[in-house]
Amino acid sequence: MRLTRNAKGFLYIDEQGREIPLPNIDDDEDEAAPPYAFDDDDDEEDFEEADPAPDAAEEDPYGLADAYFDPYEQIYFSRLSDGLYQIASADGGARLWFAAVNPDDGVYQLVAQLDRNHRHTRLCYGDNGLPHSVFDSTGRAFQLHFSSIRLNDSDPEFDAVAERGVFVAEDDKLYVNRLTAVSFNNRELVRYGYNEYGDLTAVY
Repeated sequence: MRLTRNAKGFLYIDEQGREIPLPNIDDDEDEAAPPYAFDDDDDEEDFEEADPAPDAAEEDPYGLADAYFDPYEQIYFSRLSDGLYQIASADGGARLWFAAVNPDDGVYQLVAQLDRNHRHTRLCYGDNGLPHSVFDSTGRAFQLHFSSIRLNDSDPEFDAVAERGVFVAEDDKLYVNRLTAVSFNNRELVRYGYNEYGDLTAVY
């Protein structure tokens, strides 16, 4: 999951890989137009009348009062601070925080997941843009280990260049980074294997 900037605002790529358009809330969150009506003011009015946001609660423990609400996806989108954005469920019980790992690439990675009781899972990233640690709400740290998997670029039925995150290494071959192990206290908990197409093939 991640957020990316585009010409009209943001794209939210969810856990299923869907691209959900969201408005630019940096300038004025209160005046942000629904992404489905950027080019038509009349459609925007119908959109809002047909799908009103849920009634505001007496209290706002999750900071949703001024957030943009997407009635189709039933999610709130807001900026918590400079460079930190939140996507929350309609009841605020599940919240995702996104921040820029590399300020120059316009991508905001998932850095925390919170529930209605403010228990959280936090992700930390390295200079390569990949997460290296996950911290749970009790403070336990799990280490994530990635490896570069060489792709089969000789198969005419497989478009290796189109794979997300593909890169050319020093040997001029195509690779993708994949999570290959998770450890805790220097003890390996699980290991993953992949084939030459970057697909998960084994869990140890």
